[in-house]
Amino acid sequence: MLSETDMTEYANLEDGDRVRLYPNDQNPLHKAPIMATFSGGYFYCDGTDPISGPDYYLGDVLTYNERIEVIND
Repeated sequence: MLSETDMTEYANLEDGDRVRLYPNDQNPLHKAPIMATFSGGYFYCDGTDPISGPDYYLGDVLTYNERIEVIND
């Protein structure tokens, strides 16, 4: 489950922000941390085709990831 800090960071995300998602044991898509781009309320992970749709919706991120790390370049 995401911490309060992660929830605060999630609430402040803007389109184009880069994040690293840390999947939990129940995550059906990823078993290791993965970089993603936030856009329109969805997460598009590196290495997947954005045309096929987002990898994660809000509920998925909250359910299947332990942590969200915002990457400030």
